[in-house]
Amino acid sequence: MPNPQEGGVFMRKRVFSALAAALLLLVIIAPVQASPILRAPGNRPRLKISGTTATCSVVYKGYRDSDSISVTLKLKQGRTVIATWSDSDTGSVVISESCTVQKGKSYELVMSATVNGVKQPDVSATARS
Repeated sequence: MPNPQEGGVFMRKRVFSALAAALLLLVIIAPVQASPILRAPGNRPRLKISGTTATCSVVYKGYRDSDSISVTLKLKQGRTVIATWSDSDTGSVVISESCTVQKGKSYELVMSATVNGVKQPDVSATARS
């Protein structure tokens, strides 16, 4: 009676398992490698409130110096948009603006970006005055 661990059956199971694990790893890692916003930790908006002044900023860097980048920041209080700022450039975009806010309210700064015409996931920051 042949031993199932000898020969092709055992080897095929091991090879199939290894290939399945490699494919799973590739599926998990590939989207992270493709998206500049996930690789660049500085691509997050900053919202700082001091008294009644909100400072809204972002330094958005592409993966390559040749990347075409467009960024929009929206400062919101609830569903109401308080202020909007936009800029576009190649390689990186820097926005730093301020506006007056009310004390005792919560605010959200939402960043929308496109890199080489591809919309990136919106990222937000919150703060309370």
